[in-house]
Amino acid sequence: MFDKIISWPIPKQYQDVKTRLSFYTAIILAASLILFYFIVLSSEHREIVGKLFLGKIPSPQIIGSGIIFLVFALLGWFMIFLLDIHNKYDRYIVKWRYYYALDFILPTLVRPFTKKLSGRFFTLAKDKNNISDFMKIYYYFVADCDHRISENAIIRFYESITKYWITQINEIILFIFILLTFLYYLICDISEITINPNFIVYPIFFALLLFFINRLYILSVLKNVRERTVDEIEEIHTNYLNELEQKLKELHKKFEINYNGD
Repeated sequence: MFDKIISWPIPKQYQDVKTRLSFYTAIILAASLILFYFIVLSSEHREIVGKLFLGKIPSPQIIGSGIIFLVFALLGWFMIFLLDIHNKYDRYIVKWRYYYALDFILPTLVRPFTKKLSGRFFTLAKDKNNISDFMKIYYYFVADCDHRISENAIIRFYESITKYWITQINEIILFIFILLTFLYYLICDISEITINPNFIVYPIFFALLLFFINRLYILSVLKNVRERTVDEIEEIHTNYLNELEQKLKELHKKFEINYNGD
């Protein structure tokens, strides 16, 4: 399903990836709200929402649909470009990128010089205040601006990592859906309208099932991300080995640790 997500634009840089993610976020957010409207809300509340919001959408349908599309497109843009939700969710909750950098990217990148590295190299890298300095060696070769490796390798990596960020957006939207469903049930339970618990259990069970499927999909996505990362690093080792060693020496000098190759 995710392989057929919006294919434009070709992700030659991170901004292209964010554009893809903003479109996807708009679509999945709209789908989630539609499901919440039809599956979770009671008939009484659907009627209220219809009068308050849907009833104010201008006609003809083309204009009304255009306004709805624009609203969700703006929400998707806001969540990705301004709130940066995919990055913040990973950084503060999942923390995959930190451990991926530490446990895979750095060890693979510096493998040709393992015997020359300071014994404190990876100890210093584990410090969250230092990891960005250590990863600059990698980004020096793969960054959007003036990247050293081929554009094809960059595109293939961005296509893979986009799928991972999509899975993170899925989780965020599913969490929001479950939270709103719980809150809706609590509000209705203390109001004059009593909701049949089954109408709450089924949507939550459905959301949890999607969450589990999404988690399984992440396993294959991350495998692909690892393969694309290896492709990038192999290009660095093949074409820029001397330049990579020089960057390692500069990093050792910055942290005042000994590089045994000197």
